[in-house]
Amino acid sequence: MDLLILDMTRSSILALEFHAGPRAVSFRKAAQYQLAEGEALDSLLNSFAASDAAKGTIILCLDPAAFFYREMEFPLNDRRKIREILPVELKGETAVDTDESVFDAIPLEGGKFLVAWGKRKHLAAHIECMTRAGIEPKIVTCAPFHWNSLLAETTAGGHAALSDGSALAVYHGRELVYLRALGEGELAREIGKTLAALEMDKGISVEQVFLFGDAAVNCPGVEAPETSGLPEFCPLPIAGRLAEAFSGNAVSALELAGTWALALEAASGTPVNFRYGELAYTAGFEKARKKLRLSAILASLCILLLFAESGIRYYLVKKDVDSLNNSISTMYREVFPTRKKPVDEVAELKSEIRRMGGDSGSQNLLASLKNIAEIKGDGITGFYEAEFDGNQVRLKGDAVSFQAVTDFKMRAGALFASAEVGEIKSRAGGGVSFSFRGTSQEAGK
Repeated sequence: MDLLILDMTRSSILALEFHAGPRAVSFRKAAQYQLAEGEALDSLLNSFAASDAAKGTIILCLDPAAFFYREMEFPLNDRRKIREILPVELKGETAVDTDESVFDAIPLEGGKFLVAWGKRKHLAAHIECMTRAGIEPKIVTCAPFHWNSLLAETTAGGHAALSDGSALAVYHGRELVYLRALGEGELAREIGKTLAALEMDKGISVEQVFLFGDAAVNCPGVEAPETSGLPEFCPLPIAGRLAEAFSGNAVSALELAGTWALALEAASGTPVNFRYGELAYTAGFEKARKKLRLSAILASLCILLLFAESGIRYYLVKKDVDSLNNSISTMYREVFPTRKKPVDEVAELKSEIRRMGGDSGSQNLLASLKNIAEIKGDGITGFYEAEFDGNQVRLKGDAVSFQAVTDFKMRAGALFASAEVGEIKSRAGGGVSFSFRGTSQEAGK
């Protein structure tokens, strides 16, 4: 993860780039930009928008003097919940209306919290200015809130102070005890006054004051007067992760130690951040919304294509069915040209075919003809006409005599449920002609 920290002062912007890896935060480069009198901040910020670092996480670091501070106790340990109740707790007790302020809380030694708040309009103006330049900050904070990472393990036994010239933070071991923004003036005098007041108020005696940043660069030889009783002033020791982050460059590490501590805390995901509520970070939501919008468009296209495919399939099937129905209607008109428009052409055609072909379960045409041939006998010279209508059989034939016809009727009685002989006529050449009608055995049951 790439981090771009913009450390703003009244007259300049210090831009620092860090890379947060899985195990460490390493320094890449830094540049300081002076803001000339009358120069717009927007024009200076535009120079950062085109850099590759602007594609990573952008952090706006403001001067400690831009915030107000108060120590408070809460029956809670959740910083988010504390932040939600602070406007109510401090209602009417601050110079600035709590409705116009944004709050956060930093844990102190002994279970207390250092409450810090700033003016909403002041922070919103900086955020809007950076957003116009195309580098909206994801985190708005102050570097001294995260200095505990700079303390070496050797200071764990007593009280020590850290200062970069803009603020003074006192720690007991690695737990924050006190934090104050320093005013303009001689650094040693400002620190001395602050530590003297701290000792009188809380009985805390600071043994060492470690300087870094502008305090170490601009005042490398600062020493407390021998008669002042102040603790020893010395440069911040460069060792451990801090030295590794700057590849052993002690000068750069000493100058940029405060922002490195902020980058380390930002990489861990637990920095003090005043971007919430009305000032919440929105660029990430916009990116997610654009991605979701693209996904929604693609999903809509897939659904549209699915409906289009279903519509085409339905059209083709309907076209085939209509063509088949037209073919059936044409065949029906050809087979039965005199009939009126039927209710169901297919059903009627099936019925006619079944009637014409016979029912295999009740009568078989070939089997009936075979049975008739078996019972014909010698007296019947032949049949010249046969008609099958369902289970009804009609025959016309010739016989040698009336007696032969009577004998055929008796033999047919065993084959048909009813057997009737119609008109019997004598033939000119001898013999007789007759007609016969019978009903099959199954039909008679």
